[in-house]
Amino acid sequence: MESILITGASGFIGSFIVEEALKRKFGVWAGIRSTSSKRYLKNREIHFLELDFAHPDELRAQLSGHKGTYNKFDYIIHCAGVTKCPDKNSFDYVNYLQTKYFIDTLKELDMVPKQFIY
Repeated sequence: MESILITGASGFIGSFIVEEALKRKFGVWAGIRSTSSKRYLKNREIHFLELDFAHPDELRAQLSGHKGTYNKFDYIIHCAGVTKCPDKNSFDYVNYLQTKYFIDTLKELDMVPKQFIY
């Protein structure tokens, strides 16, 4: 079974992507924050992976731990981000810099998937 990581899985769009991935028989990993609600993620087949994009060292440890147990993901849909921020710097920090941390970490750990959708 191919695996897929969906970041932002607890959000409006992410939760629908999770459901579609389950229908297509992927091994689904929901990438969430420790504070994320799982209200829309009730299916028992969903695996959860807490990810901290704001702290590269923590993110590296989280992904490295996953790789050590489960290997890398076949696919990643990166749906985590913000749509509203008090200023452009905050928006860029979350949507650009944290995504860069994520991609750099995937490359560093040799966890680049077959396909990465942003």
